[in-house]
Amino acid sequence: MKYYDSLLNIKINYQFYLLISGLLFLFLLCLAGNIKWQDTQRYQGICENDLCYLKILTDNLDTIKNGEFLKIDKIKYYYQIISLGDLLVDETYLVNYNIVTIKINKSYNQREVVNIIIYAPKEKIWQKIKKILRKE
Repeated sequence: MKYYDSLLNIKINYQFYLLISGLLFLFLLCLAGNIKWQDTQRYQGICENDLCYLKILTDNLDTIKNGEFLKIDKIKYYYQIISLGDLLVDETYLVNYNIVTIKINKSYNQREVVNIIIYAPKEKIWQKIKKILRKE
């Protein structure tokens, strides 16, 4: 009985555990902030010869201008912007969009509708949080 009574009387130092858990949380937060992240945008486009035509919302134009590369059917292509079309309005959804013409290094024989994923350059999570806070 004396053994169990002595275990009940042990005092726990909560400050030590709180300090250790706080330091561990800060360490994990720093590690997570340094991870690089890459934004992606998915579009459907029409490709013929070595040109692709994409209908892109005006809010997302910076993605294609600053994009690093794109993927069509899981194949990676580097691209070059040939032209940005005029500002157009979709009257059914009431949104503004542009037709963007890009050049890739694959030639299509006929017009094909393809799914395109555009990858933006990688950024650290800290930088993304700063950009979000600046916009608001």
